[in-house]
Amino acid sequence: MAKKPAKKKPKASARGAAAPGPDRVSTALRWAIAAITYLGLIALLSPGILHTGFDLAAGDVPRSTLRSPIEYEVLDPEATESARLAAVAEVMPVYTFDTGAAAGMKADVASYFPPEEAAEPPPPPNPLAAQIAALSEDDRLTLQSTAAGILDDLGERGILPDVRDLPDRATPYVILRKGDVEINRDARQITYVDAARSAARQSVRSSLPSPGPLRDICTRLLTEVLRPNLAFDPAETQQRRKAASTNAPQIYYKVQRGEVLAREGIPVSHSDARKIEALSGKLTLRSRLARLAGIAILTMLLAIIVWLYMSHYSVHVLHSTRELMLFGSTLLMMAAAGRAMVTYVSFATLDPGFLIPVAIAAMIITIAMDARVAILVATVIAIFVGVITEYRVETLVVALVGGISSIFCVWRIRRRTVLLRAGLVVGLANTAAILGVTLLRNWPMHEALFNAVAGGLGNGLLCAVITPGLLPIFEHVFGMTTDFRLLELSDLDQPLLKRLANEAPGSYQSSLTVGTLAEAAADAVGANSLLARVGAYYHDIGKLSKPSYFGENQPDAKPAKRHETLTPSMSSLVLISHVKDGVEMARESGLPPAIVDIIRQHHGTTLNYFYQKAKAEDPEGAVKEENFRYPGPRPQTREAAIVSLADSVEAATRSLESPTPRRIREQVLRIINNKFIDGQLDECDLTLRDLTRISECFIRVLTGVYHTRVPYPDDQEEDGERAGGAEERE
Repeated sequence: MAKKPAKKKPKASARGAAAPGPDRVSTALRWAIAAITYLGLIALLSPGILHTGFDLAAGDVPRSTLRSPIEYEVLDPEATESARLAAVAEVMPVYTFDTGAAAGMKADVASYFPPEEAAEPPPPPNPLAAQIAALSEDDRLTLQSTAAGILDDLGERGILPDVRDLPDRATPYVILRKGDVEINRDARQITYVDAARSAARQSVRSSLPSPGPLRDICTRLLTEVLRPNLAFDPAETQQRRKAASTNAPQIYYKVQRGEVLAREGIPVSHSDARKIEALSGKLTLRSRLARLAGIAILTMLLAIIVWLYMSHYSVHVLHSTRELMLFGSTLLMMAAAGRAMVTYVSFATLDPGFLIPVAIAAMIITIAMDARVAILVATVIAIFVGVITEYRVETLVVALVGGISSIFCVWRIRRRTVLLRAGLVVGLANTAAILGVTLLRNWPMHEALFNAVAGGLGNGLLCAVITPGLLPIFEHVFGMTTDFRLLELSDLDQPLLKRLANEAPGSYQSSLTVGTLAEAAADAVGANSLLARVGAYYHDIGKLSKPSYFGENQPDAKPAKRHETLTPSMSSLVLISHVKDGVEMARESGLPPAIVDIIRQHHGTTLNYFYQKAKAEDPEGAVKEENFRYPGPRPQTREAAIVSLADSVEAATRSLESPTPRRIREQVLRIINNKFIDGQLDECDLTLRDLTRISECFIRVLTGVYHTRVPYPDDQEEDGERAGGAEERE
């Protein structure tokens, strides 16, 4: 079995290079980028600390019109008092069960039924007891059980001493306390002594339907023993009402940013004075510093969440200085745009928070990096928008909807015109989101519709216009590989590909076939098919250094092999060197890091052909396996793994003398299984289900490449020869 690498290297993204080793300079630079981003976000999200308080009281005449610099809330004393009274009215009266009274009633009933084992039963204390004693044993048992059941039922409901102790009719429910247990009880179920006795008589008639002495005795017995077992608790009720009054919510109304607090030359009203006083309290130095600290804590929490997310799903960003700079710059750009939008843009009825184009950042990150990072960016920026717009959930929701919807519009984008369509989709999504949140906030219908149409479509228009202009700048500044760049590299007129076609035609044709295989397989498993195809085109450019040492470039007219004059170890070095040469050529030609990684990783650490030849020549076993393995690393991404599999499958299938569909299937499955067993796929994200799909794609494409042909008519000698050749291939 192949040896595992001593240390697993960080995985590369589909668009970026694998992380370099722990370099102190690059690590310090990444920490500096993170710190600058963090401090910049705090500065952009924090409220202005230069505002001073306002000292206008009721009756004062301002010299200039005063507007609110922030959005804030003001206590409404009238509404707060109404809420307090409503909270007090909702407190239910408290009644306490007297457990001693319940036990006493049961004891009184039991006293009328002395135990039979007493040697000399005591004389009956009253005529009722004498009547009970004169009953037969069965009647006494019936009487005792009936009385106990009715007594338990009435006692559980609660019996008050007097009708005046009942709760008023406006109280639907009361609280009954029995020790530490409290239950809510319908106030209509509570009764008082006289009503309980009447209820007892009705219950006796129901339980003992036959008239007679037994029913009369039971009624008299219950009348004798019934007593109050419930009492109103005024102290506890008052305490709870006081607590409800204290805990009643305070009612605030909102003052919008830019709202007029006082007009020039007009005396300040009491209502406006309350607004100004509240604003002065909001803008004290202590409160501003506290808010600054809160934003710093919130930003730190988001930074931790971002780090945890990337550590699990997008670790390549943490190890790439360029991607980290792109990530931080995008956050700062959108935070600055949001702050400028709400500070300097003002409309009579349109909320400027709805115009913050979060989708610009989401689309740039999706195109330049990947959708996972873009979703994270859109979510974080949406939270920042909520902070910038004074913690308004409607702007947060709209920003999140616009950002997420844009990601799905530009995922795997191949044409720049798609950005215009993405802007339209973002506009429609924002329109629906704005309409929904404004209606939930009970905005007037005309204002909701205006904000939805103007804000939503305006936001989409900004995204459609700005994103195409910013994207080339980000590509150039941060050197990111986009699908647009990959499409340019897929042109077969590229200098490296033209050179490969002229100097190593066999490798060139093989690369084209590998590209077809890789693209189909990547599509099947949801990988980046464009990257896989372009990477396959360039994966063997290193063979340009020594093209004649590779079998596919040796013409049939010269069957002699160059390797026959070399030792197995030298032949192995020639094979292995094409990977290193390819990496150097790719870097010199300015190929993107993702393509360079595929070139470096497409052989992984596999064992080449000459190992077996060396073992055959050295039966003593002194041949070291590691000398015949490619240096690696193993494929780190799905795209690199797919190119590696496609390259091996294409080469193995080309070596078949008769590539029938059955043999192609057997060969494909054998190659993929050997790669899996050798551990070449351990460091990428391909699953067993992915491998099954990849193998089916390879089989389908290769069966089409090596399809059989109908024999040519043999009316000419040349055609007859072609037909014979076709029959031999079949």
